[in-house]
Amino acid sequence: MILAPGYTGYRAQVSTSYGAAIEVQGAGTDVWLSVYNDAGAAVTNGDIKLLSFKVSSGVLQPVLIAPATNTTVGNQVVVVDNSIVGLGTIADATWGFVKVSGYVLADVDGTADLVAGDQLQVINAGVALIDQGSAQGAVIDADTCAIMLEAYTTNAVALKSVFLLGNQCAVAAA
Repeated sequence: MILAPGYTGYRAQVSTSYGAAIEVQGAGTDVWLSVYNDAGAAVTNGDIKLLSFKVSSGVLQPVLIAPATNTTVGNQVVVVDNSIVGLGTIADATWGFVKVSGYVLADVDGTADLVAGDQLQVINAGVALIDQGSAQGAVIDADTCAIMLEAYTTNAVALKSVFLLGNQCAVAAA
């Protein structure tokens, strides 16, 4: 077992190695993955990204890309969560952590009033999770990547509590 530096009260186990990256399995459903940020700028905790991979010096590296329309159910939506090592960002050209599944604070757009239990999705060029449109208790839609855990009705983007499903999903057009 390891205790991530700068993170108190949470024990996690490194369960899988992906080339130069590691996956950290926490208690229950919480899963983080270390990723390399080569986006040209820092990313901040709560940012919504898609996971991709590239080969660098013969090593497979997980990298972050911006959401883009892709109706194939194969996009892995992740949330930047470098708080596991006590940091609020992942600087450009450095490694950091993203949340793949579990409870996380994520950028959510409250323009469409949200209540706990609403399904959330990300759309083309989206910078926040938005209402997917399905009623609570409905079958999880192919666009759904998270579930809202609190009410939010402000017409702005803010960090809100969500449960990231960890499934692969489609990214709808804007």
